Amino acid sequence: MNRSHTPTALRWATVALAAGLLLGLGGCSYFKKKDRYVQSGEVPALKVPGDLDTPGYDPSLTVPPAGQTPLLAGADLAPPTLGATGPGSTDLIGSGRTSVSMNDTLDNGWRRVGQALERSGAFAILERDREQASYRVGLPAPIVRDPRPWWKRTLGWGEEPKQGTSSEVMVKLVEQGSEVRVDVLDLSGELLIDDRAKRVIAIVEDR
Repeated sequence: MNRSHTPTALRWATVALAAGLLLGLGGCSYFKKKDRYVQSGEVPALKVPGDLDTPGYDPSLTVPPAGQTPLLAGADLAPPTLGATGPGSTDLIGSGRTSVSMNDTLDNGWRRVGQALERSGAFAILERDREQASYRVGLPAPIVRDPRPWWKRTLGWGEEPKQGTSSEVMVKLVEQGSEVRVDVLDLSGELLIDDRAKRVIAIVEDR
């Protein structure tokens, strides 16, 4: 008997056994995967809404037909002047009157006018005279709107409007029967009927 071939035969037998085990394990896992695939249920197809490709409707984004909306140009494109309205505004004209009557006594009317001027935040009361039923009031310079188009203002073209100047006026109450009339005078005592008077009376009316 030739014993020289025994180790070689054992080695080949070991290799064959290992290969058989690997093939057996791989085959089992393959068939298991196939079984799971066969046993899996059918999933229904995804339903896509019919209007998915239709954009949403937003009325605010609707473009009006041509000719119905006028185009803005020139001074209409200018931004609004800041401080033209609201609390503390000195450009409020109100009814446009330069005097106003109050159904009140002289003493109580004088106090009410003072409170209106103080709470408005638009004017500064420089002096109070209870005996004369008057107030000396400081008026800040009014805001002057620039009539030039925005592009001219940006390029510095055209003449810039002159800004107003601050001034002082007298607000005086005069008793008339059962009412009290509120007038606006200049420092010389002349009755004012310009925008300064309108601005002061507008505050009194508003309060």
